[in-house]
Amino acid sequence: MSASPQQITSAFQNFDENGDGVISREELAAVMAKLGGGLSRRSLDRLLAAMDTSGDGNINYGEFVAFCFQDTSPANVARLPGLLFTYAEQQVVGDWNIAAGTKFQLTSGFSFAGWVRVGKWMGDCDRIFDFGTPSIPSARLHRNGDSTLRIAFNALDLCDFPGFWPAVGQWVHIAVSVNSEGTCTAYRDGCFFQTASFNRAPFNIQWCDAPNYYVGKSSSEDEPDSDMAVCKLGWYGTALPEEIVSNLASDSPERWEAQHVKELMLANHCMPKLQAFSRQELVPRFIDAYRHRRTRVDETHRRAMTLPQLFNLGEFIRDMLASCEIVDPHPTFSVGRITWQSANLYHICDLFVIPMTTPCRCAFMELVAEGPQDPWWFMSHWWGTPFRDTLEMLRFHNLHRGQPSTTPYWICTFANNQHDLSELNQLDLHQTPFVRAIMSPTCQGTVMIMDKTATPFRRSWCTLENYVTTTTKGKKLDIAALIDENSQSVLDEDRGWMKVDSIVPALLTDDGSGNLVNCVGDSRVGLQFPPQVAHAAVRTDICSADASNISDKQAILRLIAGETSSDVEPPSSSPHYDKVNLAIRRIFGPGALRGAALNCDVGEARRLLEVGLASVTDQDHTGRTPLTIAVQNLTGEADESRRVPLVQLLLKSRANPNHVGTDLGITPLHRASFWNLPETLELLVNARADPNVQRECDGLSPLHVAISNGSASAVARLIELGAKVEENVKEMVSELLQDVQHGRQSRAIGYNAFMLKTDIGPPNRASVH
Repeated sequence: MSASPQQITSAFQNFDENGDGVISREELAAVMAKLGGGLSRRSLDRLLAAMDTSGDGNINYGEFVAFCFQDTSPANVARLPGLLFTYAEQQVVGDWNIAAGTKFQLTSGFSFAGWVRVGKWMGDCDRIFDFGTPSIPSARLHRNGDSTLRIAFNALDLCDFPGFWPAVGQWVHIAVSVNSEGTCTAYRDGCFFQTASFNRAPFNIQWCDAPNYYVGKSSSEDEPDSDMAVCKLGWYGTALPEEIVSNLASDSPERWEAQHVKELMLANHCMPKLQAFSRQELVPRFIDAYRHRRTRVDETHRRAMTLPQLFNLGEFIRDMLASCEIVDPHPTFSVGRITWQSANLYHICDLFVIPMTTPCRCAFMELVAEGPQDPWWFMSHWWGTPFRDTLEMLRFHNLHRGQPSTTPYWICTFANNQHDLSELNQLDLHQTPFVRAIMSPTCQGTVMIMDKTATPFRRSWCTLENYVTTTTKGKKLDIAALIDENSQSVLDEDRGWMKVDSIVPALLTDDGSGNLVNCVGDSRVGLQFPPQVAHAAVRTDICSADASNISDKQAILRLIAGETSSDVEPPSSSPHYDKVNLAIRRIFGPGALRGAALNCDVGEARRLLEVGLASVTDQDHTGRTPLTIAVQNLTGEADESRRVPLVQLLLKSRANPNHVGTDLGITPLHRASFWNLPETLELLVNARADPNVQRECDGLSPLHVAISNGSASAVARLIELGAKVEENVKEMVSELLQDVQHGRQSRAIGYNAFMLKTDIGPPNRASVH
């Protein structure tokens, strides 16, 4: 490290407080205390021994110079030489001493920005970046003979305005521009704060002298925590584009705030966790879409987002996550590397929403909208649902409802100001943005977004949203979910029954009278709304629902229980709780019973029927009753051991064994025959199902269906139960019966071949089982 004789002398004199020409142990201890709490007695002894080479207990001038400027030093004090000298150098008087009236001019203007945190003992700064341009490097000398770096340090001192620096322990983003006339403009969190001028400095003001050898060092990695503020300014070499600072001298604060600070925020402040992205492609897209606060919407419930705004954000997040690797830091719920497939609103809020809105400290919606956007729908959801899935469910909901693509959905992540959530702490929950959005005159109702385990039914805020929606006249409750790949069976015209080979959106839409109508995004037969959602919903218990803040849960329970005082604990039980629970459970009871029928869960089916949450007469969107679903082996059960008690329960509960679900005239007997379920067939016939009933679409009997599908055991049982064997099928029946006798696997003839061979009639492509 190089220094002038004046600097070295001044530094030594600063340590030698009593002026006796040596630095005593006490004087060294006092300096170290100022640096951040001092050293332990043992550490102080080691430092003194390293500096006091003569062993007389004091440090003379020669020993001080030798220690501070040696190339290497003992490991236990390896960082201290530069640290001590830097501290001393800060106290130098004379290197920067501007008298009143002095004309201060720079060769050219420059800018810098960074994160700043005030530490316990003194200012700590980190992530200082975007320093000037290649033509204005930190070491460049200006007309007054000082480097850009030294001027920048003193600009920070000049901008020491009340309220500019954060509270102890907090981080704030600062930006400072210095024009060629010496005027400094300060910005805090992206907003103009105040100006000051070197040319209006007080008489004999003293300035910090920043040594250039600290350029490029990372303060958090290369310097100890007790370092001085001047050492903590670890400047980085990343430069702003030339055009941003080339005309800085003539820029007004307003123009700088509008144009330049947002670029600063983007490159290093806006996404500090996303450091490896493609700047050439993504930065221009970001600047174009999100660098300005386009509007100010004071009423949070009017900050809905349109689908194009949501999908544009999704595309940007997808491309950003594909260009860099970010690992989820959560110790318990980490998804590993965050990808577009796994990114949820917890990730997006932390990585995108909060950093993007920090310069303006506003809601994300205000970055993309041109004015208020009143909600058409309120979105009730769990933040842990992948955002990609959320967008797909909203797309399908909007399409199925026949709404324009610009339909606004109110989503708390983007509507609330994530920098100030005090609005959520209302004693009257009716005044929270959530409830006000649902109650908006334009809002048709709530669409619940489900994850795979139906988490929203276990969240207190979602329970409140459901309660407000279902108890407010004219509001609808829609439920959206995704049918996972390979999770259900579907009837394909060409390949027959097969596992669904892609993710399919599904909806339960409120018809306006409280009934939910099932709709799936695949026209093939067999798919239904994910039964696990209904299974979770019929177990809704608002008392056991979770909330991130326990006070929120208590306030919600008080509201539902009718408790007006905020000073009392909500009751542990209440008929109002039961009413809300029952209302939600009844909505999903029919779907839960269909799910139990699909999975041969006789225990769940019995519970739902006994508590009155579902009926054996309930039908899905294709006309199937629980019995109709129960006699189809869509889940691949190995035998009928679980199916038989389920069918017995449904028949005992007066399910109709001759129910015709569609205009095709297909009965439960036809379905059980196709699936080769002989014991189920016997139960149905014993319950007075007609073994010779013909379906309307093609005239086939249950026996015909069993023959065409090679269901040999069903053929044998149907004949025992009284099915008629016509002349044109006797040969095929004989072959199948021999298969049963010899334990052979029967071969399906196929529907088309059977229809042609028997000459019963032309094949009907609409025929289903």
